[in-house]
Amino acid sequence: MAIAGGRFQESPIPGNIVPSNRVNPIARNILSYYALPCVQGTADGTNNLPLPNTTENAHYYTGMGRIDHNFNERHRLFIRMNTMERNSVAVDWFHNLTTARPFEFQSRGGIVDDVYTISPSLVVNLHYGYDRFVRIYDSLPEAHGFDLTKLGFSSAYNNMIPVPFRRFPYITIAGYA
Repeated sequence: MAIAGGRFQESPIPGNIVPSNRVNPIARNILSYYALPCVQGTADGTNNLPLPNTTENAHYYTGMGRIDHNFNERHRLFIRMNTMERNSVAVDWFHNLTTARPFEFQSRGGIVDDVYTISPSLVVNLHYGYDRFVRIYDSLPEAHGFDLTKLGFSSAYNNMIPVPFRRFPYITIAGYA
């Protein structure tokens, strides 16, 4: 039925508790990995999942080097190489394989610049640059190869997914992240 504010309300479940026979067994098993609520919920559900206060532990590494060489007054060359890595584990709200997601950023690059002066009014400049940026986003290593039968999925379904690609299911709760 429609209620104020453009919202809808269903008839309440007796005692405001979902009967256990109406909870999917796979969902129940997945929920066993999640932390219990840490605050009193509200009747309209607007603050039932407060955002946890977590920090992201990130590790950075950056390096760059450059070599300049003057062959003579008309010919010079420089080479520059750079690298960057950032590793962290983000959204680790429950400190287990349900929410934590490792991030890895890798960047590798370089430049070669060769300048030759033919005459005071004619210069040849050959320049080449390369940069590769890779972003890796995956689940925690302990979630890799996760046996989905532990959650109640059939062994046929579990075996259809190759072990290197099998993971603990990643579930997003709307409005939580």
